[in-house]
Amino acid sequence: MKLLLTRPEPGLTETSQSLISAGHDVICEPLFSCEPIAHPSLDLSHYSGLVFTSSNGVRTFNHDDEKSDIATFTVGDKTASIAVKANYSRVLSASGNVTRLTELVQNTLKSKTDKLLYVAGVERAGSLDQDLEKLGYRVQLLETYRMVPKICLTFQTVVAFQNQQISGILFYSPRAARLFCNLARNQLDLNTLKRITAFCLSARVAGELDVQFEKTCVAELPDETSILDLVAQT
Repeated sequence: MKLLLTRPEPGLTETSQSLISAGHDVICEPLFSCEPIAHPSLDLSHYSGLVFTSSNGVRTFNHDDEKSDIATFTVGDKTASIAVKANYSRVLSASGNVTRLTELVQNTLKSKTDKLLYVAGVERAGSLDQDLEKLGYRVQLLETYRMVPKICLTFQTVVAFQNQQISGILFYSPRAARLFCNLARNQLDLNTLKRITAFCLSARVAGELDVQFEKTCVAELPDETSILDLVAQT
């Protein structure tokens, strides 16, 4: 099966290799690129906890400590793994569940006077910082990157659609799903999508697809393993 992979780095290369190993042909079409935002290097001793909701946050965050034992909370296991590699020694993962993340914070930091540093992108889903503040924590939001959208699909991708070579598309975020639909309306014959399966990381991602596919499939859990399992079952 020839698949279009829309996720950006980090993750694009690893997912592509997994799909190729499973016997698929892959066209990489990252719809966003990560642009770091300059910020001063921070002293983590001023905080009781650090919150990351993406691996891009870990990669773009500057701090003074070479190795830190600050309580480091991540939404997903992948981000947790990258945090460990970045020398955070006390990492707790919510395994893809934002609600569980707030519970992790509550169970770990008992004092509501504790100050949290929430490292995130400019565009983000939900209101995690506000949710934590409602629990009584002091939260400082630090935006360390922005995701820059692509302005058009590559020539290779457009030709593959024209030749009806693509059988499935993997979508990892609501923004990517929305952007692809907009680009498709400008560059593709939408009828070509009616024979293609959309593989979505979550129901929220699937809900942003406003063009017609042959099938729209949603991963059981919002993680890499589940979406790859979804592809394997199709």
